[in-house]
Amino acid sequence: MPPGVIKKPEVEGNLSFPLDITYHGCPSIVLYTVYPDKSIKVVKDDPDDDVFIECALAGDADYIVSGDKHLLDLKSYGKIKIVNAAEFIEMVGRR
Repeated sequence: MPPGVIKKPEVEGNLSFPLDITYHGCPSIVLYTVYPDKSIKVVKDDPDDDVFIECALAGDADYIVSGDKHLLDLKSYGKIKIVNAAEFIEMVGRR
């Protein structure tokens, strides 16, 4: 489901979390709501992107999947790998 779709009222009201997704036979991906408990300043060129890293930390994520140049330029933050969609699908497909 494209990221903007979840925020549409007709979709958002029909979702319950955690949300379990299977993508083309790949192992399940589980999405759930997180509430960041610390603020960080990492993305110098676009500080608004820091929220994605904050959420990933709060959710103990392994990956951030994004098309955003500022995030992708970081490549990682701690143990969190920052990859584009094609890289993620390739990695998940290898498992």
